[in-house]
Amino acid sequence: MNWASFVDAAAHLLLGARCPGCGVAGIGACSQCRSRLRRDRPVVLGVAGWPPVSVVAAGRYSGVVKG
Repeated sequence: MNWASFVDAAAHLLLGARCPGCGVAGIGACSQCRSRLRRDRPVVLGVAGWPPVSVVAAGRYSGVVKG
């Protein structure tokens, strides 16, 4: 067991820490969810108002982002 695994296990045991995307024990997003988030591109949701303002989201509300 490496140091990061020990810290993740301790955080889960003491604080109930879990990955917000998939629920695996640990602090913050796990490596698999982080790689999925890096692949996602920002999404332009539309233009509204005057003067026109673009509305942009970090990603689609599904999968890891929805987690």
